[in-house]
Amino acid sequence: MLENPYIFHTYAYAIENFQCYARGLHETCVMVTLNDRRIFDFERFLESYSRTIWPLFLWHMLFYVRHRKMSMHFDMAEFDKVIMLPSVRIQDPKWAIDYLGKKVRAKLFQLERRFKKFKDELDEMALYLNSLGVNESNTYLYIQGHHLFDLVVSPIVQSVCDALRNDRENEIRDRALHSEQARTEMACYENSLGKVKMMMKKNTSTSSLPNSRRYRRMWKSIWKGKKVKRKQADDIPPGLFYLFTLLLFTLKTSRNFRVPSIFNVLVLAGTTMLSPPWSVISLPSLSVILASPFKPIRITKLSNSE
Repeated sequence: MLENPYIFHTYAYAIENFQCYARGLHETCVMVTLNDRRIFDFERFLESYSRTIWPLFLWHMLFYVRHRKMSMHFDMAEFDKVIMLPSVRIQDPKWAIDYLGKKVRAKLFQLERRFKKFKDELDEMALYLNSLGVNESNTYLYIQGHHLFDLVVSPIVQSVCDALRNDRENEIRDRALHSEQARTEMACYENSLGKVKMMMKKNTSTSSLPNSRRYRRMWKSIWKGKKVKRKQADDIPPGLFYLFTLLLFTLKTSRNFRVPSIFNVLVLAGTTMLSPPWSVISLPSLSVILASPFKPIRITKLSNSE
């Protein structure tokens, strides 16, 4: 999939995983609280979280990729239930990771006893996932996005923001010369505060993802109209393909063969030839062309004999 020039794919499970990208969470806290103090290491924590759930993630993917019929024994709901974090103390996050590790080890013991014959396939599955860019340090980007956002990351971000807000409020009180100044500045500060989940959705730090450089090159090629390099030199150009298809379609569905009908087809095919190879003709575009001042293509219902 990574080598196919006709496929675009995300580098995470869902958009919520992008919004939880560790490198941008400190900036999210700054936008919420207007306090740039670093009191929590999100990157280190989410890497520890990923390494803890990685062995269980291998089992989860093994069932879904290699043994689909067995996935009911360890489906996504069960996986999410095991990797759910307890309340994280921002002063001592290691406690939550240790607690999670106990749950993961208990589930691993259960799976290894029940599915002994699949255990030897885990190393091969790890190599397969590594080849796709998934490894033990970024596993959190490939678990269910809503679970990660709602039950793992946003509660931690909320706790960090609460601590930063309290810190800034204490600073305002300490610097105020009198109570009226303290009330005025406190009101201004409270009106400037943002919502945690809203600011998390503005996380734009995903440009530093490991695979984002390749994605940016492909994106630039699209907007510049460059053709994607084909694997085979004898591939039929999409516009030419549409030309032949629509020409046959016109001849088949027109009761009376008219030159304007062919003209409509040529206009449509010419439009597709000027478009990038990944573009798709939509029905509205087709209807606009067929509604031109020239005689429209008349579409009739084909009989069973035809």
